[in-house]
Amino acid sequence: YNVAQNSQNLGFGYSSNPQTPGLYTISLSASNGGGEVASTSINVRVVPLPAGLPLLLGAFGGLALLRRKRRQVA
Repeated sequence: YNVAQNSQNLGFGYSSNPQTPGLYTISLSASNGGGEVASTSINVRVVPLPAGLPLLLGAFGGLALLRRKRRQVA
């Protein structure tokens, strides 16, 4: 089986800084020489730390509330 990989990291292949806020699409496809046999992609949204920190704190707060409610029920 021939396997080829085109990968990118922070030091290679990007035309802009991937840490810049925005929406990025990462795609992966596989072919067997005669055509594409499978593909998938994922969207990654990068938010600046000042905007991301309240989201993170809110998520932790929500998890803490769920945990507290489950303890009261049990």
